[in-house]
Amino acid sequence: MSAVLAEVGGIRLFRNGFRVLPYGNPEDDWLGLDARSHQRSMLPPLGDKNWFGFATVHDPEGVWFNETSSRERLLEDERFKEVRGLFAKCLEVAAIRIAEARGKKTRAGTPRKKTSESLRELAEELREVEPEVRTFETTNPGLEDGERGASDQAAESANALPEREAIARELEKLAVALGTNKTALVRETERREASSK
Repeated sequence: MSAVLAEVGGIRLFRNGFRVLPYGNPEDDWLGLDARSHQRSMLPPLGDKNWFGFATVHDPEGVWFNETSSRERLLEDERFKEVRGLFAKCLEVAAIRIAEARGKKTRAGTPRKKTSESLRELAEELREVEPEVRTFETTNPGLEDGERGASDQAAESANALPEREAIARELEKLAVALGTNKTALVRETERREASSK
């Protein structure tokens, strides 16, 4: 697919139903998508070759968009720049919406929740659920032994979270000291444990 997109990807420009060259050719990133993509302020793929499509402008009288004397481009005046910016912004919004629909992070620099913050939120949720589970257990006497005790487990888990938070902090410190991140460290530990069994 990437070979096909490299050859035919890009957004072509049509004026009054006719293609205007070189807009959308492999070497012509007229919307500046590659430059925006290289800035990495936006995480979803935005580069010119990630798109396949066309933009069209309708100006039969030639009032808004004029061709250059060689008839190979449009004059890049203020009107053209405005339309180019509009098309580029539409593609940026589309890329963000696609990424959000896929549950992906969309912007660089958007802070992720710290592990400690996530653990505190989880503890709070467990504390909120515990009374409801306890009520369910007391109002359903026919539960099996294995089905009982969920409320105790929820309370126990909520109380154990500060200890887990301390472990998570220590893991983060260790990962930094080793020049890696916590996720990579955990994966490597799990891999080694699995291979030693």
